[in-house]
Amino acid sequence: MDPINNVFNIPLELWTKIFTYLPRRDRFVCMCVCPRWREAMDVPSLWKHMIVRLDTDFFEVSTIQLTIEFCKYIKSLELRFEYSDEPIQWINHKMLDITKRTYRFLSIFVNKNRQIKKLIFNNFCVFYKAKKILYYLTMFLRSQCKIRVISFNGSFFTKKSFIKLLTSSLSTNNKSIEYLDMQNCYCESEYLTMPNQFNVLASQLIICITSIEHLLVLRIDFQSMINNNVLNGILNHGCKHLEHLDIRIADHDLINVSNSKLYHNSIWLNLKKKLPFLKVSMIFYNIVYEYSCIDNILTRSIPLFSIAWVSDGFLLKDVVQNSFRKYSNSIEFVKLVMKEYYLNEFIQFAVQECPKLRWMELSGRIFNVRGLQQYLLEANFRGFKNFDIYVRSIEQSDEITISCDRVFKSSVKRSLLSNCGGCN
Repeated sequence: MDPINNVFNIPLELWTKIFTYLPRRDRFVCMCVCPRWREAMDVPSLWKHMIVRLDTDFFEVSTIQLTIEFCKYIKSLELRFEYSDEPIQWINHKMLDITKRTYRFLSIFVNKNRQIKKLIFNNFCVFYKAKKILYYLTMFLRSQCKIRVISFNGSFFTKKSFIKLLTSSLSTNNKSIEYLDMQNCYCESEYLTMPNQFNVLASQLIICITSIEHLLVLRIDFQSMINNNVLNGILNHGCKHLEHLDIRIADHDLINVSNSKLYHNSIWLNLKKKLPFLKVSMIFYNIVYEYSCIDNILTRSIPLFSIAWVSDGFLLKDVVQNSFRKYSNSIEFVKLVMKEYYLNEFIQFAVQECPKLRWMELSGRIFNVRGLQQYLLEANFRGFKNFDIYVRSIEQSDEITISCDRVFKSSVKRSLLSNCGGCN
């Protein structure tokens, strides 16, 4: 039997499965081989999510050609720069060409009236060199009316550019957007020396956020939240359906923050009255110096259901344990990423203090794995909770040390957390 005929007699479903493992340029080559392969490529699952690197992908023929062919299937789009650390001279040289190709790419969606549901911006560090791209992006956003998820996490726009993009997206999507991620999307400190401009932009940002009628999930930086008075805006103007508020707190967010700017118990209590189903998540990222502010931030009236501590170095054990103790009746999810600590004591303390705990995600070192397993088994027998332990790798030494990611999870499904995972 002819082996070539055998290859081409493979069912289309298997070809489609094979093509899922290929990068975009190789898919383009395969599509040009024969009509049968082209037919196998014409499947929504292959093109549902598209990542476009503006400084690299637009210089390949396959990007534009495949977008023209399969844009009807694209529901999720991520736009980003791949090499933001290139020399300025090289960026200046390429930017005009990148701008033209960006316009051509976005025009495909506009001219064909193709609607996407999820949009992600990432790593636009060199954006200040391409102001025309901002215009083309706003034009594209105004043509979209079905966006449900929009993420600016790690986009590094200027605040002015960010608000322009957000305003453009809300012009047609204020009733469809359910998830907004604006963590780490711009630097607040650049506007602190220009109070007049800062106040104008802050009011514009509040208007944007509160005009989203069906917003369910909001992810925001702590500094952006307090400088723009976001909670008061939500309390007084809108976001009646908000269910999850995810706050990222880094060490630089706490520098020079006065207590007068922090939200006190009364604000959170009023917010809970207005939004009785609101769940708050907080992630503390590399807190090194500003421990004194943490206790003022963590007021008891916060409806905190998730807390995460991420640290590459030194972290006060008492600060972490006090956060578990303060919210023992509400915490359901704990994440610990600590490279310099053994996690056993934190695990046992969290299990003991938090009766509603449903999920723990851990990355760090653990000693005496068998003893920890026995402790969790005893917790199971007390009817406390039911934990499974997954170990990815064990480093053999004098004592058993787990040095990679760990997950200790309960048998309860993470139905609530799926909404907070979002675009990350």
